[in-house]
Parts: sequence; C-alpha cells; structure tokens
Amino acid sequence: MTNRQLVAAAVEVLERDGYTSGRVEDIAQTAGTSRATFYLHFDSKADVVSAVMERLAQELEGLFHALAEIGELTPEALRGWLDDAITFWDGHAAEALVVSQAVAIEPALAADALRSVQRCADQLRPHLERLPGGATPAAQLRCSLLVMQLERFCTLRSTRGWDIDREAVLTALTDLWVGALGPEGPS
Repeated sequence: MTNRQLVAAAVEVLERDGYTSGRVEDIAQTAGTSRATFYLHFDSKADVVSAVMERLAQELEGLFHALAEIGELTPEALRGWLDDAITFWDGHAAEALVVSQAVAIEPALAADALRSVQRCADQLRPHLERLPGGATPAAQLRCSLLVMQLERFCTLRSTRGWDIDREAVLTALTDLWVGALGPEGPS
C-alpha cells in the first residue's frame, strides 16, 4: 500500500513541480510518509517513475491486445479503437506528463519507453501477418512508428492542452492506421 501511495504522490508532485524540480522529500510528505520510507521502496525519482511507466505499459499492452483481437481492421473498428486510445491517454494525462519529462532526462527510462513501444507494436503482429508480404521488417517498423505517433500525439494533446477537434483527429488517425494495417496493406 505504501508503494502505491508513493507512486501516486510522485505523479502528483512531479506533475505539479516538474521532474527536475520535484523533490523526494515532497513526494514522501505528500504520501504521508518519510524520506527514509521512500528510499525503502525506491532508489530515486527515476525509479518511482519507472514504476509509473511499468503500470502504464501494462495497461497500454492491454489496449493494444484489444486491437490485436479485432478480427478485421475495418475503418470503423480502427476508429473505435483509436477513440478508446485517446480516452485512455486523456485519463492518464498526469502520468504521461511525468513520464515524458523523465524520459527526456533519464537514459534508462528512455530505453524502457522504447521497449514499451516495441511491446505495443508487437501486439499488432496478427494484423501484419494478414498483409500482403506478411510481417516484414518494414511492416514492423510502420507499427512502431504508428505507436510512437499515437503516444506522442495523445501525450501532447492531454498534457499541453492541444485543443483540436476530436472527430478530425479520429478521421486523420484512422486514415493513417488503415493505410498501414488495413486489409489492402500499406498505401
């Protein structure tokens, strides 16, 4: 329970103060515990953000697994899934901001973020195998780029208040994803 409290407090403090300015003391205080207790659970701010990233990665992999379970990637099915993905990021704006800041500074977290992107892209393999030519390295690269594009767009939208028409975004994203993963293969 203390671990969860510290993670939640870290998100609160680091969202408010920023990753570089947020202090372990403030995280511990917000969690209702001490600095020593923080260090019983985590080695550093980067370590607690790694826990945030791992939780997000698990949830994201579940989201991408749901996409993999869709039998035929029709434009309607993709649009519905993309709408769910945007909603997911909207609900995790604080975590996305904290992770984005930490990844920009901490090389180990940046490497973890790239592994998470790859795990999400790997969930799309069943759809790639249905494409003409199958799951080629170029198709796998497209999937990784789609995942990064979606994550970056959603992070900017949810954390920086990018006020853009959701329907227009869904139309544009659907066109991109159908072009890369749809039944006809890449356009």
